[in-house]
Amino acid sequence: MTTETNTKQFFKTHEWIVDLGDGKYRMGVSQYACDQLGDIVFVEEQDAGSTIDEGSSLAILESVKAVGDIYAPVDAEIVATNPAAVAEPESISGETWIVEIKTSNSLTNLDLLPEAAYQDYLQTL
Repeated sequence: MTTETNTKQFFKTHEWIVDLGDGKYRMGVSQYACDQLGDIVFVEEQDAGSTIDEGSSLAILESVKAVGDIYAPVDAEIVATNPAAVAEPESISGETWIVEIKTSNSLTNLDLLPEAAYQDYLQTL
């Protein structure tokens, strides 16, 4: 399934991605992930300009209950990080973007779910 520009798509690992066009994407975590983590107290992000391999951590979210990573779905460069997420980690929700990446790799082969299908998937957990 391909991403559609400006449409949030979800991974079964509870991250979301939005295609901004020109090979740029914003990523965050779903509200389900936020609820599972509990109160997020710290965000550790990679520096803008860093090159990240597929499967490597783009950011780490630390909460009072657990630590969760946001992983790169493809080889990418980190274009930007959300300063508000770092400054006020307790305000992170399923709508908050954490990191913006740029890649020349296609996301077509990734197992992405539209929001309705992701909500259906959550019902199976």
